[in-house]
This record gives sequence, structure tokens and C-alpha cells, in this order.
Amino acid sequence: RWSPDENVPFDEVWRECEELHREGKVRALGVCNMSAPQLERLLEFCEIRPAVYETESHIMHQRQDLVDLCRREKIAMLAHTPLGQGTVLDSALLAHDTLSPAQAALRQNLDRGVSVLPGAEKLSEIDE
Repeated sequence: RWSPDENVPFDEVWRECEELHREGKVRALGVCNMSAPQLERLLEFCEIRPAVYETESHIMHQRQDLVDLCRREKIAMLAHTPLGQGTVLDSALLAHDTLSPAQAALRQNLDRGVSVLPGAEKLSEIDE
């Protein structure tokens, strides 16, 4: 299912993006928040493959099906909410001797080959 405008088929949108790439108006194409079946469908018809797939991914929402698919298809995966908007920081799963919960949460994604894009509200959180 494609949104926000379901009247425009996704394949048409992607073909327009490919044209922008061919014209040199964009350097790379990427997708965000698709399901594994939607990404597989895209890979069946696209001429220019997505360079990156961006989605929420953290210890409580690991998206292993998408991690595996992206690895197999050589698409970089980026976690846009690797700290679960702060919800994962109290998880016992993140207990570690030398890392803070935030560092352990980021490490969990990095160890699976998923790049992270954490957000922060305070400078001290960025330093950590």
C-alpha cells in the first residue's frame, strides 16, 4: 500500500525519481518505512536500485527481515530512531558493564550492520 496519495501508483513515483537521478538532479535514491514485501516489489521493477533504506530499528523493534533483505540486496540500512524515542533506554536487554544504555542501543544496531541516526535534545546526550 502506498501513501500519502494512494491515487498515484508507487511504481510511477519511483520512475520519476529514477528520471531525476538520470538527469543528475539527485545523486542517489532511497526509501523509508516500507515493508519487506514492498521493498521486494520495488526491486522487481526498478532500473535504479535504492542506495539506502531508512526505518525505525532498535532493540525492541529489530526489523530483522529488513536487515536480512537489505544485506542480501546490498542496500545500506539506516535506523532513524535507534533509541526508540528514549523508550529502550530502560530495557534490561541493554545492561552492559562499560556502555551507557544509549551507547549499548546504538552498538546493537551497528553490530548488525545498521547505520544509526540518533536524535538528542541536550548537548550532553550528543557527547555520550
